[in-house]
Amino acid sequence: MHYFFNDLTGFALASLLAVLLVVLSGFALARLASSAGLFEDRGWTRATWGLLLGPTILPAADALLLRWTGFAGFLAPHVVLALIGARPALETVRRVPWRWWTAVFLCWAIIAWANVDFDWNGRLYQSVIDIDAVKHSAVVAALANGGLPLHDPFFARPGIAGYYYYFYLEPALLDWLGGRLIDSR
Repeated sequence: MHYFFNDLTGFALASLLAVLLVVLSGFALARLASSAGLFEDRGWTRATWGLLLGPTILPAADALLLRWTGFAGFLAPHVVLALIGARPALETVRRVPWRWWTAVFLCWAIIAWANVDFDWNGRLYQSVIDIDAVKHSAVVAALANGGLPLHDPFFARPGIAGYYYYFYLEPALLDWLGGRLIDSR
């Protein structure tokens, strides 16, 4: 199989898992916040809070769960939250016009094209952001393979890396779940 199709398949699977485990979990957190009276649970307000809370609130809790329980315990709350957030997310999705979904798909396609490697006539053309992604990919792979505490993926020194890793926990979960289909990029 060609590198391009391997990368594109992994990118599509990672995108789907991110929606299921991070975005739907964000909608569940928004639902819980609205039931606590923090905001009114209506249309665009729900969508805004749902999209915001998943990537911002979950990493802090995920860091603790990953330290205490490993990736399996880290995954369980995401699945539960995704099940809670599925209904409010579907109610919101139904109201979005089809041309917005077209724009979302086009943006996803542009991001996919920038992130996957392309092979043509026996030559491999690396992704546009490949050089910048080296550090990020190494940290994601180190988290997916070793968990926390994070060990420095760049230097062969003992001890814990003093590196900010919260942003990389969800991609590490996707890498861990995807096995050989999803790589750390």
